[in-house]
Amino acid sequence: MQRDHDITLDDDGSAPEGAAWRCADEYAGPIRPCDVRGLLHCHTAYCDGAHSLRDMVETARDLGLEYLGFSDKARTTGHAEGLCAVSFVRQREEIEALREEFADIHLLHGIEVEADADGGLPMSDDDLARFDYVVATLTNSGELGPSARMRRALNVIANPYVSILGHPVGELMTSGGDLPLDMVALLHAAAEAGVALEVDANPAHPNLCWDYCFLAQELGVPMVISSDAHRAARLVDYRHGAELIRSAGIGCRQVLNTLDVPALGAFLGRRR
Repeated sequence: MQRDHDITLDDDGSAPEGAAWRCADEYAGPIRPCDVRGLLHCHTAYCDGAHSLRDMVETARDLGLEYLGFSDKARTTGHAEGLCAVSFVRQREEIEALREEFADIHLLHGIEVEADADGGLPMSDDDLARFDYVVATLTNSGELGPSARMRRALNVIANPYVSILGHPVGELMTSGGDLPLDMVALLHAAAEAGVALEVDANPAHPNLCWDYCFLAQELGVPMVISSDAHRAARLVDYRHGAELIRSAGIGCRQVLNTLDVPALGAFLGRRR
């Protein structure tokens, strides 16, 4: 699948000064909802979403987004409703047709995969390489002890096809209390590997605690504002996520989806 590589990232994994952010400040001050250029985590009727690819694209265009990434779940034992390889091929064909029809929004084909107990992913490297990006999740690990959970997370981060570590890590990034992962160690590993961490924009999340977001910013770990929308109307939740991060003073350039399309493509493709 064709990817954008027009911008070469700096040695530290960041985009160069010449890359275009909507936030034009030299350091990029606190993010605003209008700084978010696109979304990378949403679900469609191909899996457990309510609306078609076309419905999601049309809503994203109405919101003024420049790009939209689809990331339906891969089929696993824990997600029998997920898509098989044949379904993903069919979905890719529809996305390519929509790309030709809608020239004013850039469409990406991603995938959400749930790691197994050892941190392995349920698809081969060849299959993962066909997607623009991979969102890896660490759900259903309650049966694992603390060391096993961390080993699992670190193995996922080390996978060169993983671009984004998804929820529930995003919830842990903004939640207080005892956590099932050593977030400090996880953030250091993500910084070294160049993996972004998702911050869920669900308006229902209470008791926000931004210590780990601050540490992520200090270490240079990109954060991704994600609506994780399962219906078209929920795409707009990214605005709530942007306001939350703004209230914490997180810089605009720390958020991956404030990048333009070429710089985003360079980030997503650089580990492969």
